[in-house]
Amino acid sequence: MATDETTKPLWLQRLDEAQEEFPDPPPPGVGFGFILDSMIRDYLLCDEQDAAATFARRFDDLYATVYEPRFNGYNRRHKGWTGYLLAFYESWFSLTETMRYDDPTQDKVVQLFVELGKLPPHRAKIFVVS
Repeated sequence: MATDETTKPLWLQRLDEAQEEFPDPPPPGVGFGFILDSMIRDYLLCDEQDAAATFARRFDDLYATVYEPRFNGYNRRHKGWTGYLLAFYESWFSLTETMRYDDPTQDKVVQLFVELGKLPPHRAKIFVVS
C-alpha cells in the first residue's frame, strides 16, 4: 500500500528521513544508529507472525557483529552492553513518543519487548574510570 508523506504516520516519516541520509546499500562503516533504525523500520512494517522473535535475535546478534567491534572497551559514552542498550532504548523511546495512542503499531513494540525478555542473559563488562 503506497502512501504519501501526508498520510504516513509520524514514526514512519522519521524512520524514512533517517534512511534517506545514506544510499542503498549504505557505505561501509555506516553508523550504528542507521543500522538500528533500518532494523526497526523493517520490523514495524513486517507482517510475519514471528517478526518480533526474529528482530530480537537479530538485535542480540548485532552487538557482537557490529557494535562491539566498533566500541570495544571504554570509548567515551559507548560502554559495552550499557552503551548498546542505551542506543537501543533511545531509538525506541524517541520513536514511540511519535506514535498515536490508538496506533496498532504499539502492539508490535510490546511484542518485541516481550521477545527481548526471552533472550538468554549476557555477561557485561563494567567500566570504572579512576
